[in-house]
Amino acid sequence: MSLPPPRMPTVFRPAFTAIREGTACCMHPTAQATQKCMCCDAFICPTCDFALKGGIHVCPNCAMSSAVQGLGSRRKRNVIWGYLMALFATVCLAALMSGLMAQFFIGMNETAAGFVFSLLTFVPSAVGFGVASSACERHLPNPMSIKGAIIWNGLLLTAFLVLTIIGNLS
Repeated sequence: MSLPPPRMPTVFRPAFTAIREGTACCMHPTAQATQKCMCCDAFICPTCDFALKGGIHVCPNCAMSSAVQGLGSRRKRNVIWGYLMALFATVCLAALMSGLMAQFFIGMNETAAGFVFSLLTFVPSAVGFGVASSACERHLPNPMSIKGAIIWNGLLLTAFLVLTIIGNLS
């Protein structure tokens, strides 16, 4: 009795099909194919095999096309939102620290002022950090744009934490 094959993501085709003896590699016609590309179904030899984590095997063409494509639409959107949240939190923090919003806080108790401060700095930077972090992928290259959004939002979160500690100590 044989077990059913494991479920693979719908993007990839199963890799557990046997390669017939005499099947040639798509890049090297004289080499024996040992794997089948999970993206385009091309037969590949050990030299051409890009073995990724999770048992994913791809040919050089598919490996290069995914590297050249860069960020997908979801990752791009998350990075943009990460930067927008960081920019908003930075502008609010600068306005709060420079006194531009001092008139807004006149007559407000400390709890309400702290709530407004949290709403304008902590919430956007925490959301930006989370959204930018979700653009990171283990199996794909992570460009500096993703790391920049994470670092910027992380610095804003650190500044919020430091200012909160200083405010509570005084």
